[in-house]
Amino acid sequence: QQPPDEVRREYLKKEMEIVGTISDSLKFAGQYQNMGLSPPGWQNAHHAFLYGISHLNLSGFRRTISIDGLELFADPMLENVFFTLTENVVMYAKAADEISLTFSEGPEGLILVFSDNGPGIPSGIKEKIFERHYENKRGIGLFLAREILSITGITIHETGNPGTGARFEIRVPKGGYRFVRTR
Repeated sequence: QQPPDEVRREYLKKEMEIVGTISDSLKFAGQYQNMGLSPPGWQNAHHAFLYGISHLNLSGFRRTISIDGLELFADPMLENVFFTLTENVVMYAKAADEISLTFSEGPEGLILVFSDNGPGIPSGIKEKIFERHYENKRGIGLFLAREILSITGITIHETGNPGTGARFEIRVPKGGYRFVRTR
């Protein structure tokens, strides 16, 4: 006997979810195993950001990038960090139409700020979004981003106010950044 069409559709839906979970797990394992394989080095932050976002459709977004001449001593997967931050804006901040990447220098080092003008992240989950298994795999990207940055002592935290957009502070310790002349 054949099950009714509704039952078959439900089975197919569950099978597709399982395949998706397996695919996500394999992708995560591949990215995680590549972390730290190549030694960290000096990277032009502007170029890493542009490479990272080049895989996304940002045609409806205004961009402010004010990091000229900034180099970071980071894992070669730095562009994946920028990709993940920007991809999350595209996927989850549906009302957002602007992203920015700026920096400021302080006594502790440099603070690189990635922000958007979307709805922001609720206060109660600002650290949870960096957990590996947060809300059905959504946190894997930010989990990896934090891990990639931590290789060279860089930290990342979400510090935005809900309702005014997400704001990620990437703190780079002294000696982990430098400025070079741009042509």
